[in-house]
Amino acid sequence: MIKIISVNNIKEINVVASEILLLIKARKFYFSGKYNDDEKVKGSNSFIELSRSINPEYKFKQLTCGNNEDAADLILLVNKLSELLTNKSKFMTFKLKDYSNDIKPKLCRELISELEDLYILGDIDRSDINDVYSTLGKLPPKKFTSNDLNKKGEDVYRAIWNAIQDNAQEIKTNSITHYVEMVNLIDPNDEMISQKEFLIAGRKKLSDLGTLRLCLACKFSSNLFIDLINTEFENLINAAANKITEHYQSDNETPDINIRRINLGGKGFDIIMSIDSQIINARAVPVNGCFVRFHYRYIIT
Repeated sequence: MIKIISVNNIKEINVVASEILLLIKARKFYFSGKYNDDEKVKGSNSFIELSRSINPEYKFKQLTCGNNEDAADLILLVNKLSELLTNKSKFMTFKLKDYSNDIKPKLCRELISELEDLYILGDIDRSDINDVYSTLGKLPPKKFTSNDLNKKGEDVYRAIWNAIQDNAQEIKTNSITHYVEMVNLIDPNDEMISQKEFLIAGRKKLSDLGTLRLCLACKFSSNLFIDLINTEFENLINAAANKITEHYQSDNETPDINIRRINLGGKGFDIIMSIDSQIINARAVPVNGCFVRFHYRYIIT
């Protein structure tokens, strides 16, 4: 869950912003500066402008009011709203009155640039990313989508799973070894102690967020890493089943599926199977290399 756009946080933002608007309408507050005339604080002013004006060290504008108690009340509300916006300037640039209405889409637009890092660090998952993009009326980019099993692929998935499950651990073990090697590539001296430090170094070596996410989990969270390896193995079979189903041409909703042969590779498998009368050869393998994630390319021959 992304806290800043959670239901409760948005409600609190609306409430505090409404209180600020009521106070500045009921009392007279001004922005005063050395080089400009006094300007009345209004709902059309940006929140960051008001937030900066209560800082005594801010040289350009200062908040002034004839009543110290009113000023103290406003400062309290401004600080509260700043905390709800995680004290980040990018979330504080909108008009004061915007925060009392449906502010979530505006915050989501500002969140877009943070999603990759939040996802790699494990602070959010794909459902959070989908929430951001659906709020904006957009589909998530391909890099954030997963190989979800489609309905037609369910029978193929079960057949492959039954044939491969006894050897699943061998594929997972090979994958773990691969990611340990990637971690050593990023931090050869094993001296990085902060996740953000490792992430910055990882971006210089790897370009794909999936790889970085697994590498970061491998180094800092063994339990999460094993969970991700299991998930990636599921994705291997999901995507293989989906691709094979696309290749298979038939309207038969209950096809006769027979796995004729399956051979394990380093981190994937070759499979020969029949679906009704069609013989299909498929290869499901992770793409090797430093610049791609634990990602499966399917070659149908």
